[in-house]
Amino acid sequence: MPRRRIDRFLNEALESFSHFLKTADWRGKERECVNLFAHKFLFDKIEPGAAIECPTQVSIECSLKQPAQFANRVACKDLVIWQRPLQTTWSKTWEPIHSPKAVMEWKVYRDHLPRAVFNRHDEDWVASYTADQVGSFGYLVSVDYAADEPTVYWKQAQRGVFSKVRCV
Repeated sequence: MPRRRIDRFLNEALESFSHFLKTADWRGKERECVNLFAHKFLFDKIEPGAAIECPTQVSIECSLKQPAQFANRVACKDLVIWQRPLQTTWSKTWEPIHSPKAVMEWKVYRDHLPRAVFNRHDEDWVASYTADQVGSFGYLVSVDYAADEPTVYWKQAQRGVFSKVRCV
């Protein structure tokens, strides 16, 4: 049965991605991890009735309107999931008006995991964005290659509030 809820869909994909990293002889920096996650762990689950029904709902390095307290008008985010196929943030007059179902910010650590598992700027941005865009989920994902085996940590935000940290 297809997963209709984006939060369950993404949590299952992140769990699968984490299991893959633990068993495969694969290494990648941030952009490679984002691309592999999208092309293997999201695209494999796309089907009618699922939270993502078309590959064009997934964007990598996608512009989104910034929350008011951030300086620039728009910012590129690592991975964005849109409500509809071929959707973008832009209006016909190039105003950043559309918001996605979900936005994900990734970090990959190869030498050591910093004191904080998640980047503070990304935490502030995702919390602010999901507080402003109440229909959007936000995710922070950290991949730790410095541990004995690769470990993926993530947490999800909705309405500016983060869930507990998940780790597989």
